[in-house]
Parts: sequence; C-alpha cells; structure tokens
Amino acid sequence: MKGWVGRDREQSGVKILFQEIARLTQCWLTQTDLGVLIEECVGSVNRALSIDSARVVRAGDSPPMEGLDGLRFGSLVVEGGRRRYGPDEVDFLRAVANLLDLAIGGQQQALAVARIQRLRSLLRQCLQALLRAASENEFLLEMCRTLVAGGDCPLVWLASDSPDGTGLTPLAQASDDPGKEAWAQDHVHLEVASLALRTARIQLHESFACLPLVADGQTLGVISLFFQSDGAPDPTLLSWLADDLALSLLTWRAAAGQRSRLASILESTSDAIVAITLEGVVTDWNQGAERAYGYTRSEMIGHPISRIVPWERTPEVALILHKIQRGGKTVQFDTVRVTKDGRKLDAWLSVSALRDFRGQIVGCSMIARDTTASTQTERELIQNQAQLASVIETAMHAIISVDHQQRVILYNRAAERMFDRPASRAVGGSLEPLFAASFRQHLSLLGETVQDRLETFGLRADGEQFPLEAAISQLTVNGQKLYTLIVRDLTLQKALEEQLRQSQKLEALGQLAGGIAHDFNNLLMVILGYTDDSMVRTASRESLKHNLGEIHQAASRAAALTGQLLTFSRKQILMLQELSLNQVVSDLHKMLERLIGENICLHTNLSARLPRIRADQSQIQQVILNLVVNARDAMPEGGQLHLETQEVHLDDEYVASHLGVKPGDYIMLAVTDTGAGMTRETQKRIFEPFFTTKGIGQGTGLGLSTAFGIVKQAEGHILVYSEVGRGSVFKVYLPSLPTPDSDRCTGRVAPPTLQTGSETILMVEDDKPLRRLMTRILRDSGYNMLVASDGASALSIVRQHPEKIDLLLTDVVMPGMSGRVLAETLQGSRSDLKVVYMSGYTSDAIVRLGIVEGQADFIQKPFSPAVLQDKVRQVLDGA
Repeated sequence: MKGWVGRDREQSGVKILFQEIARLTQCWLTQTDLGVLIEECVGSVNRALSIDSARVVRAGDSPPMEGLDGLRFGSLVVEGGRRRYGPDEVDFLRAVANLLDLAIGGQQQALAVARIQRLRSLLRQCLQALLRAASENEFLLEMCRTLVAGGDCPLVWLASDSPDGTGLTPLAQASDDPGKEAWAQDHVHLEVASLALRTARIQLHESFACLPLVADGQTLGVISLFFQSDGAPDPTLLSWLADDLALSLLTWRAAAGQRSRLASILESTSDAIVAITLEGVVTDWNQGAERAYGYTRSEMIGHPISRIVPWERTPEVALILHKIQRGGKTVQFDTVRVTKDGRKLDAWLSVSALRDFRGQIVGCSMIARDTTASTQTERELIQNQAQLASVIETAMHAIISVDHQQRVILYNRAAERMFDRPASRAVGGSLEPLFAASFRQHLSLLGETVQDRLETFGLRADGEQFPLEAAISQLTVNGQKLYTLIVRDLTLQKALEEQLRQSQKLEALGQLAGGIAHDFNNLLMVILGYTDDSMVRTASRESLKHNLGEIHQAASRAAALTGQLLTFSRKQILMLQELSLNQVVSDLHKMLERLIGENICLHTNLSARLPRIRADQSQIQQVILNLVVNARDAMPEGGQLHLETQEVHLDDEYVASHLGVKPGDYIMLAVTDTGAGMTRETQKRIFEPFFTTKGIGQGTGLGLSTAFGIVKQAEGHILVYSEVGRGSVFKVYLPSLPTPDSDRCTGRVAPPTLQTGSETILMVEDDKPLRRLMTRILRDSGYNMLVASDGASALSIVRQHPEKIDLLLTDVVMPGMSGRVLAETLQGSRSDLKVVYMSGYTSDAIVRLGIVEGQADFIQKPFSPAVLQDKVRQVLDGA
C-alpha cells in the first residue's frame, strides 16, 4: 500500500484508486454489518478497475489465481481474463483484501465470544436444574430441555452403556418437535454414538455431534446434539460442554448419595427436623416431625410453618427468619408448638441457615426436641405458684402476712385499695399503722394465741377510719411462725344494714299509716254522715249551716289525706271497671303521637263490636305506654308502629304449651314495630326485672316487667314474636266479658266438626315443638305429611318427591328463605300447588309489611287444631 500511495497522485487512475480505498476505510470504521461492507468492497473494485468479476470467498476454498486467469488476495478473488494488473492496482487489491480479512476476522471473533457466552448460560441453567431436580431422571430430562431451548439444537438425546455392554440404554431426550425424536433411533446416529462412548472421544457428523460424558476417569454416558443445517459445531466448545455436563452428572450422583445417607440419618433420629424457606414455607419434614406434630410429610410440604405455631407466638417465626437472614448464625431457644390434634408441646429449637451453591441464605433448618416431659414438674410448680399468686392478687378481700416480728411480708392489691397504701410502703414495715389503736392490743397477742375472727377498725393513708373484719391464721415455716390476716371491709355492709333498718322503719310507718288511715276513714265517714244530716235539718239556720259546711269541708280534706297515706303504704284498692279497650287506645292516640316523635308513623286497626274487659284503666294505659316506648326505642331511625285489637279464643291446645294461661275468650292488643328485632336469647329474658339491652343510663329494665306484672294481675297473658331485622310484635291477651247476645256467655264454645283428608301436605315450620304438634294433628287427620324446618330443606324434599304435592303450609318469617319466596319458587314448577301461610305476627301487620298478599290464605298463630284442620280443608276444597 505504501508503494503506490507515495507515487504521483495526479495521475487519474491512481487518484481514483486512492479515493476508493479512502472511502472503504471510512466504511470499515463506521459500518457494523459485514454484508454491507463486502458489497461496498466488491463494488469499489469493480468501479476502480472497470471490471465486473470481483467476488468474496472463504479463505482456503481454492488456491490463489494469478496471471491471465485472475488474482486472489485472502477472501477477495478477481477474475480478470487475459488482463494484467499494474503494481498500483495490485496494491489496491491487497489493501481491499486486508480490510475484508480484518472485518471477517472480527466477526468470527464476535461469534466465538457469543458462543462462549451462550455456552456459559446453558451450563448455568443446567446447574440450576441440578439444584431443583428431585431425581437423576428429572435432572437429565431438565438438562436435555435446557440444551434444546438455548443451544440451537432441535433434538438432544442422552444414553448410557447397556448392562451387557452391547448397546445403548436411552436415559432422556428432548426436542422442539415430537416428530424429530425418531432421529435418535437412526442407525447411523446409534453407530456414531456407540463409537463416541467406546472411544471416549467426540464424534462429529454433518448433522449431529456425539459427546462422551467423561469425568474423573469414568465414562458416564453419551449425549447427542442434533444441529440445524447451517449450525456446524465448534469442536472446542463441544469439548467444554461435554466436560462440564459430565462433571454436573457426576456431582449429581455424588450429591444424591450424600442426600440418601443424610436422609437416612435424618429419618432415624427422634428429633423433629424441618426445613423452611425464608418465607416460612416447609420444604422438608422428617419422620421425627411426623411423630412429634402428627402431620404427615405430604400434609406439610408446601404449607406454612405457622400451622404448628400457636397464634400468640406467630411473630416469633418472622423474628427468627429475620435473624437467620441477616447473620446466618445458629439460634437456640425454648418455645411452644401445636400438634395436629391441638395439643401444645414444649420444645427446644435449634435454627440454622440453609445456603445455595453460591453461599447465599435461602432458608433455614429447625431441629426441635420435645421437652414437655422433662419440664412438666417445673411447669406444675411454676403454675401452682402463679395460680396462688393470681388468687392472692385477684382476691376481693385484703390478704396480709406478717412474720413473728409483726413485719409485713405479703400485701395484695385488695389491701392496697382497702388501706389506700401501696405495697412498696407497706411490705417490710410494721402492721401497726394499718389498724386503729383499739386493735393494737390484739397485735401483741399474736405470738401467744390466735383468735379466729374479730371486728375492729382500719386506717386509710389519709387517716380515715373504717370498719373491718379480720380472720387470723397461724403457720410455722422453718421453725418461724407466720400470721396471715384476711381482712374484709365492712363499710358497705354497715351501710346496707343501716338502709335495712331505715327500710324496716318506713315499712312499719307504712303499716301504721295504713292502720291509722283505715280507722280514721271510719271516723270521717261518721263525721261526714252526721254533718250531711245536720245540714239538711238546719237548713233555715244560716250560721249553724255555715259551721257545718266548714266541718264538712275539713272532713273531705282529711279523707283526701287518708288516700295519700294509703298510697304511701301501698294499700290502695284497684279501681276495677268495665272498659272498652278500643276507647282506651283512642283516648291515648294523641299522647302516643307526641311520645314517639315525628319519625315514627302510628297506625291503629281496632276491631269493631269488641267485647269489654274488666281492669284498672290507669294500669291498662300504663301497659300501652310501656309497650309503645319500648317499640319507639327499637326504631331510633324511625319506622312504622301499629296498634291492633282483635277478639280471640285460646283453647286447650294453646293453654297446654303456655304455662299459667286459662282457656277462654280474650281481647288481644298487638303492638307491632318495624325495628331491629330481638334474638331468641333476648326474648327469653325480655320480661325479667332490670334486664335491658339499652346503654347505661338509657333504661331501667322495668318497663316490660311492669307491663308483664299488670297483665298477670288482670289474669291476662303477654307474649312476644320477633325476628332479627324484621321487627317485633307484643301481644297482650285480657279476658273478655261475656255479652248477652253471644254464645260465649255460657263460657263454652261448641266443638267444631273434625275435618279430615288424604292429600299430601308439605309443612315448613322452624319451631321444632310446634312442627311436631301440627304434624301429629294433620297426620291423625289422614293427610300424607312432608315436613321441613326451613326453605332450603323444603326445596330438597320437593326435588326427591316427584309425586304430586297438594298443599304448602309454611311459616312466613323463617331463617334464610321467607315463606313467600319459598311458595313462589315452588309454584314456578308446580303451578297447581296451593299455599296456606301462618305467622305469629298479626294478619294486618303481615299484609302491610308485604310478606303475604291480602288475598292469600293466612292463619294467625296461635290457632287451635280445629281451626288448622278447617283452614287446610277449606283451601284444598277450593272453598
């Protein structure tokens, strides 16, 4: 190049050659695509030499051509025919050839580096498979799949020498297309693979390479790599790959042997050995763990270790894993674990880090030893001590122990509260400051005698004196006498005794007032009687009449005073009278509207021609007011309040299930609200005195118990129906007075005619005793009964009963599915099914709430067997 560059550049041909070589040099410096650079070189040669015969070939394809036939410089070939090239042109061709050789060599070097990097990646993936695989077959299969996925190999086949040494035994294979797996059975391939295995040398074929896996002087097998048509293998890289794969397989087998021996040791130990990840997931679980915790290996692998950790110790696991992850040091501690059957075990744990092949911490191993038996005695001793301390510290009475020198050695919390003096000031000090001077003489006798119980006075820290009772006991410990005082504060007891005495005084005063009022009333009746008579007889004598009038007025005021005395002594007589319950409700309507507020709508439905009752009007008004207030408090956000009256008859069947109720005719008052409702547990206690579900200061718990007492005094009956979220209805039954034009004046009702049938009835009732009663009544009447406790079980019965069902008898309000939804669901597939609804809510309230349409057949609880039989027969007959 230097030879011709230094010549006369003014010559036209040389100048063109110089320009072309400069342009190609610039292209070589900037262009990364080898194909583009080759095209530029070929084009420059053709343009500079005015030919069309330059081409690029691989070095070594053919010998150099010189003279008339042409020239070859490295990868550049110029076929010039008979033309001869001058020195400058030859130098130009050499320069172009040098550029091409540099570019082609650089690309080959880059490809070699890429192949090495790819080989490293493949070996890294195979090593990861070595760590993941649970068996040798799984490892070999994963290794084949890795080579197919990242090694430009459509098929990888691996085999070992057959046991008899006459052939090959396939171990694993993988391909990008299942149809190519037959290539491995090709006769030529099997011969080449056998040759590679026998000679322990790599055997290359035009479409595959067979690599013997030799490590530590052992031939472990042979692996065949099938390449694409243009994927000729590099023998050096293949040799590296074969050596590393053989080493991986040898490492796996050695590790497998170690794992087998280690597993045998782990399974034979009595300790529980568990391996977990840093996330707390179990990865290994030996037989000792199975015996200790009760869970099998399959039940724990893949599950969190927290399954055997008590809930109160859950943070312990995260703390230990954090320590292991940060420092990797072994941690030992005592803890508690939970078995599969819920038992708690005392355990000693040794936790160590688990590392991967890079030395990074990937989990930890836990060796646990059951220490329950060895610590049981210690635990019982500690537990007894703790229980004793707990009893002493939580005792209601003050417990004080003193030694033989009368120094306080035990002083519980109750003593701190009673004497208003902390234990830090009392323990170690004298007993004397805690008691009044009158008790100090007893202290001096503690060393000589022991008195069982005595009353005296104690002293609080501020000097206040209070009554107390002290029980003293003596105990000898290590030759020393100890005394324990159990002290009870009598302040409240003394106050209650004083209240009792005062109450007894007031009761005696009340009895005296009642007696005086009774006798005084007799005297007043005499005075008033004679005064009235005298005023009539002396009508003409105005002055005497005036005096008698003053006497009469004073006697009337005295009579009023005796009434107040009777009220005080609770000796007043009930003002029983015949009442219209409808009139009582109507008279209270305005007052009730003001009482419940504007956010509650009040509705009344009073039955016409209602018989009268005999009761004290003020007490009946009190019952209504108490029930309305209770309903109002159940609807803080507002709602609907309904008052309804009806004439009902309670028969023997009803009386049998309601203690204290007499059969007969009653007037029923129903108070229905749309409030929150009550649970069954609340309903059981609703009438107990002082029981309330309201907050502190919001109710006394006497309203409903007062109503209950008034109704009972009137020989009536009160009950409640309620469902949570559905509201409540209180029913008050008061005996009705017979009317002259009614059959009830005789006190008896003509027995109804027994109604029978043979149809199939599906009855749904959630109250078990009532369900049994109605089933017996209808079954005795000849009906075929299907019985369910709720809507879901009713639907199940219908699915299993393809025959016709004539009637659905269902409660309206039930848990889960309501009676109306059940009826609509069944009638969707059985359009001829007839329905009778029943409920403890009033029929008027049921219709208003939209639970049952107004035209639906409905029967009101409570009802008699005759009413039930009549309603069923009536609906079945379509009457």
